[in-house]
Amino acid sequence: MGEPKSAGQLAYERYAEAVGNVNYAGEPLKQFHELSDKIKAGWEAAAPAYLNLSEREWKEIEFAQVYTESFAHGTDGHGRLVLIAKLANALRVVRFLAHERTS
Repeated sequence: MGEPKSAGQLAYERYAEAVGNVNYAGEPLKQFHELSDKIKAGWEAAAPAYLNLSEREWKEIEFAQVYTESFAHGTDGHGRLVLIAKLANALRVVRFLAHERTS
């Protein structure tokens, strides 16, 4: 199945599809992995609005994914956290924060 796509990549791909995969000059758009780091960071920053999730909701998803990958033992809310992580993974939703990737 490969690595899940980031929210920024999902947003960019939807944009590209909506405009027929061409830029303003009619030239083909680059694939997400071909974009500069600066442009990718811009799409990642815009992605929360695309997914209509608040910062708090992003934190809940991130926590659920970490919990499921690293702990997954029966605690209060265990089922809720596992469900959130499974849904996020099924939707291939991952958030990459630039400051976390570089620190």
